[in-house]
Amino acid sequence: LEDLMRAAQSPSGKLQYIWDKPPDMTGRFEFKKMAFVQYFEPLDWYIASSVYNDELDNAAEFVRSSVIMVGGILLLVSMLLSFWLSNSLTKPLLRLSHAAMTIKGDSKTREQVPVSGTFETRELGEVLNSTLSSLQGEITERRHAEATLKQALQEKEVLLREVHHRVKNNLAVVVSLLNMQAKRVGNEEVRSALEESRCRISAMALIHENLYRSESLAEIPVKEYLTTLYRSLQPMMLMGTGGISFSIIGDEINLTMEQAVPCGLAINELITNSLKYAFPQGGPGLICIEIKSGPENFIQLAYRDDGIGLPSDFDPSAYNTLGMRIVSLLMENQLGGKLNWKTAKGAHFTLCWPRTAPKRRKATK
Repeated sequence: LEDLMRAAQSPSGKLQYIWDKPPDMTGRFEFKKMAFVQYFEPLDWYIASSVYNDELDNAAEFVRSSVIMVGGILLLVSMLLSFWLSNSLTKPLLRLSHAAMTIKGDSKTREQVPVSGTFETRELGEVLNSTLSSLQGEITERRHAEATLKQALQEKEVLLREVHHRVKNNLAVVVSLLNMQAKRVGNEEVRSALEESRCRISAMALIHENLYRSESLAEIPVKEYLTTLYRSLQPMMLMGTGGISFSIIGDEINLTMEQAVPCGLAINELITNSLKYAFPQGGPGLICIEIKSGPENFIQLAYRDDGIGLPSDFDPSAYNTLGMRIVSLLMENQLGGKLNWKTAKGAHFTLCWPRTAPKRRKATK
């Protein structure tokens, strides 16, 4: 009784115990029994009902047998019904379906849809036959329009690739001219300025080269582009020394041309500064770029090197070098993003901008 009273206070209200089974099994306490107990507070009563587990199993077996029997009857009825439907409805529909698939595979076929079966299937066949002839003309016109559009798109793609190719070649000519001019200049400051301009133009030329070589003419993979950019800058900045390692990790992100140009120019300035100033002895050193999709549809690019670090009073907006001013202006005005920096065993920059380019302000007189 105490066990029953405690069971009434439990969440389940159940009690499993061993009991005898009168009258035949009186005194043999070996039968599992389950009691369901609930406390009735107004009368201070404990109301319990119990049942032997084997009796529950017998009831479940009876239900199982009944379900199997009813299922067998339903299966037989459904088989008879399906046989009737197959003869009166399914076979005509299959013939209609086969004819429709034939027309789908070869729209030029003149095969007629079979008309048979019930009244509904015969009516459906007649409707399909009446519309088939009108569809032939529309299909022919559509295919002709698709072929014309496909040809126009191919011509447009070829033209765009040629435009990007010619722009890249023209920029390469400008780079060569700057290179020739730099070699003829005796002033080291002027030569350095010409070389930096040459690197910036090369960064833009690489974008056009990636566009006409890629499958998509609208976007370029940023990781592949930045890797190629670094390889073009390293020999010019370090004069062939190989003490600087470069790595780029993160998400596979494509940039439109509107974003690739300012992004490429900004990274060009950061790599140039690292190669020129971060490693006075020429290495060893590391430059690492990590790019990923940030929250709220933003792109986040982390740039770092393990060089000598930034000055304690470093501020790109007030810094006296053109390169860092370019990075700051590109991020704010072209990409509508933010530039953050810190010095912690090298230079660390974080560039963050939205995937959707900001709207340009209209010029006013």
